[in-house]
Amino acid sequence: MTKSDFIRKVAAISGIEKGTVEQVVNVATDVIKDSVGDGDEIMLREFGKFYKKEIPERWGVNPKTGQRVRIKEKKRLGFRSNVAF
Repeated sequence: MTKSDFIRKVAAISGIEKGTVEQVVNVATDVIKDSVGDGDEIMLREFGKFYKKEIPERWGVNPKTGQRVRIKEKKRLGFRSNVAF
């Protein structure tokens, strides 16, 4: 499901205008990204937890040349679901 599919479905179920739902979804994702970027974790009960995931520096191989290259440390947005299906 794409973001636009999600917005359309929420609008249809809730009866709220699609434009309003889109604004709320955009603001919510911005708040999640900014908060996690500042080092906070966001726990949404019965859904899951958003957190900062740090990927350490490592070595890789350039597939064209076979030369070893250093891959810098990265910080990513992580999510762990606590929903059982």
